Amino acid sequence: NLKRLFAYSSIAHAGYLLMCVVALSENGARGLLVYLAAYLVMNLGAFLVVTLVHLHDGSFDLRDYPGLYRRAPLLTLAMAFFLLSLVGIPPFVGFLGKLYVFAAVIEQGMGIYATIAAINAAIAAYYYFKILKVMTIDAGNEDKPVLKLAPADQAWLAAFALANLVPLLFWERIELWARGALVLYAGQ
Repeated sequence: NLKRLFAYSSIAHAGYLLMCVVALSENGARGLLVYLAAYLVMNLGAFLVVTLVHLHDGSFDLRDYPGLYRRAPLLTLAMAFFLLSLVGIPPFVGFLGKLYVFAAVIEQGMGIYATIAAINAAIAAYYYFKILKVMTIDAGNEDKPVLKLAPADQAWLAAFALANLVPLLFWERIELWARGALVLYAGQ
């Protein structure tokens, strides 16, 4: 059940956010803001794909995803963006989010947290790549019709997919936004 898998994944990502809190530093606070923004677009995009497949096929089961790239190439490409970003692979925004988190805890001398988080990320990557493999490599569901998306759904998918790539082009502005938000919050 993909809905359940992403819900459990949310718990793990909340752990990354808590690592920033534990760091108790300016970089930890900035990492919290950056990771939260990155996680928002990664996860909303992934849940959108799962919801769209559910609306078409009536199931949240991974068994409905084999051969999805033949039925819905745009949907598959968007899900690949979201999954790769959730894993933290460059050039996606999830990479920089995790980089901020890991840097904050390592800077505070809490390398054990970074090590545990890296192991967790490797385990999560297995599940994310399994979804990607099923969608693109596994055969099946050839008898199902093409999954047609409404223009509004295509626009949302494109917006979330671009939000996983485009911020990297303007990272200085995002860094300034995070610093400005901290100044407003801390009152300094």
